[in-house]
Amino acid sequence: METVIKEALAPHTKSSVLLNARVGFLKSVADEVRNARDLTFLNKSRTVVRRVEDTHNLRTQYSRWCHVIALVKAAGDAVTATSKRAYGRKIERLKAALQRNPVDNRLTDAQRERYQALNELEGVIAKAMEQLFVRYRFPLEPLSDASLERLMGMRGKKLNATLFAKEMQRIALMACYTLQPVLRADWSTLRLTSRLRSIPDQGNWLYFKKAGRLFTFRVVMQDFKNSRHMGKTTLEVKRDLAYVLSTWLRVLQQLQDRVEYLFIWSFRQGRLTHVASRNSLARRIPRIFNAYAGTPLT
Repeated sequence: METVIKEALAPHTKSSVLLNARVGFLKSVADEVRNARDLTFLNKSRTVVRRVEDTHNLRTQYSRWCHVIALVKAAGDAVTATSKRAYGRKIERLKAALQRNPVDNRLTDAQRERYQALNELEGVIAKAMEQLFVRYRFPLEPLSDASLERLMGMRGKKLNATLFAKEMQRIALMACYTLQPVLRADWSTLRLTSRLRSIPDQGNWLYFKKAGRLFTFRVVMQDFKNSRHMGKTTLEVKRDLAYVLSTWLRVLQQLQDRVEYLFIWSFRQGRLTHVASRNSLARRIPRIFNAYAGTPLT
């Protein structure tokens, strides 16, 4: 069965690592079907569901369903319409569950013991922003044009626009992981646009629209791990996170003539340089959380 499964998947799976992972799991499913000799074993839906769901980790279940769906598509008419509908409903329900509670499904039990509750981390973010605004003597409200103008005129060693922006970026990154962590490291790939209808068919985008002193945001994901199965995904940025990102973006727009990405910006010798790397974000996140919250969230 291993050869049958591999030959069916190989033309549609570019990554050899992903191919081996899929073949390994799907063979384990086929092994539970008596006398399985071809891809019709996928019609034993109860057996397939039982094998996929023998873990309580929803993200693991989701990865397994992606493997199953990939083989179902490759199998064509060998899989009945009834089985296809059953699997389709399963993965759609699972996607909804993951969106409702993305953090819980990403952490193991051991990690949960180390990490603070989300409401505690939200308090850390609110406190960090409050302390930053108080230090610069800004009102505790959305950054006004007058406050922005005053910030850009600051030239002190301890109080200036660059230092404010550096800290605001750290707070914004922390907020992204805490207030809307479903994107994880993908935040560093988001390109900014104010034209929703003109977004190309490739890449990941963050659409922003002015709303008074703040912005509203919408994430458009087209290039991510499971994009082949999930397709184009659009997410509304939550209000609390939009508040933090609005402050960061308004300051960034003052410091940089052309802002193509929201993250990550390096501040060196008075110049801003964009660091286009998921690895850079992954390295920074534990340090940022450790500095503000005393816990190296990853």
